[in-house]
Amino acid sequence: MQLFAYDLNEQRIFAKEAVKQCDYRCIECGKIIRLRGGLHRQPHFFHVQPNSACRLNGKGVIHLTIQNHFLSLLPQGEAILEHPFKAINRIADVAWINKKLIFEIQYSPITAVEIKARNIDYASLGYQVIWIMHDSRYNQDKLSAAEDFLHKNNQPHYFTNIDEIGQGIIYDQPALLSKGLRIAKLPASPINPSIPCSIQGLAKQTEEIPHVLRKRERGWKIFFQGDYLIEAKQKDPILLKDFIAKEDALICRANLNRITMEQFLSLPLGKGLFLVWKWWIARPCIAIMRLILERSCK
Repeated sequence: MQLFAYDLNEQRIFAKEAVKQCDYRCIECGKIIRLRGGLHRQPHFFHVQPNSACRLNGKGVIHLTIQNHFLSLLPQGEAILEHPFKAINRIADVAWINKKLIFEIQYSPITAVEIKARNIDYASLGYQVIWIMHDSRYNQDKLSAAEDFLHKNNQPHYFTNIDEIGQGIIYDQPALLSKGLRIAKLPASPINPSIPCSIQGLAKQTEEIPHVLRKRERGWKIFFQGDYLIEAKQKDPILLKDFIAKEDALICRANLNRITMEQFLSLPLGKGLFLVWKWWIARPCIAIMRLILERSCK
């Protein structure tokens, strides 16, 4: 399914403007496609001869609905759906040309390799990709390989629960991670992709925020209204402190060898010194004392 096609004059045409029983050409594979839709089904194009190799052919109703949702959110005339970038052989789900942003909607499975490839390709043209992962498959207790890549490489991504009739939201939901699992989540915070935000001065204004947001602050290049990092001062401080306490407890239970240097350096000075004391001084001393006691009791 797709929303755009080429007409006989090689002009892009939107599904809502097309005519049934007429032949159009797929903007991805060039094959013949036609229009269908009805009272309870939004207009879209389909391949007359199924083509599994076409990247647009695999899109479902929910994917198309989310694309239309972006079209309604972004400034009129600035959002382009299924925009082809011929230089890199890519078709963006949603391109915000004025802001040099690409929104990639992910409802079906995707590999970490493909995530990385798309990011690199769009970056070569000066575009930043923001991934929108549908929570029917993503944001579950266990991270997918694609999500693990996004987390480890500090790439912008949010989630959505929008269904086939357009009900739902796009949201931010930072999580406490351990061994590929989500141990705890903050409540979902609706975001507005049409309002990019700056974090200038945020670090000075915010006294204490979770490590996962500090990491985001250092790596993400773009944020939007509703992002937890932007909204940290407006969120319930008790809620954030509870999440921070869980995060600290998880780090303190881990061996220093299993904590990345990035995590360690991001800790407040007092907490970092506590970990050094616990693992490099207290534990060795306790081990030595136990050894001495065991030998003296023989």
